[in-house]
Amino acid sequence: MDVAFKQRRRAILGDCRQLNLDVDSFNENRVPDDPIQLIFDFTNDLLELNALEKAAANAA
Repeated sequence: MDVAFKQRRRAILGDCRQLNLDVDSFNENRVPDDPIQLIFDFTNDLLELNALEKAAANAA
C-alpha cells in the first residue's frame, strides 16, 4: 500500500504542476492586471469535505 500511496501522491503532484504551468502561461500571455493566484495548500479543502461528509452521514 505504501508504494500505491506514493504513486497516487506523485500523480496528484503532476496534476498540480500542470495546473500551475497552465495558470502561469495564461497569466503571462493574457497579461492581466489581476493575475490568477493558486494556493496549493489543500488543508482547508480537505477539512471542508470531511465536514460535509460527516454532516451528510449524520443526516442519513
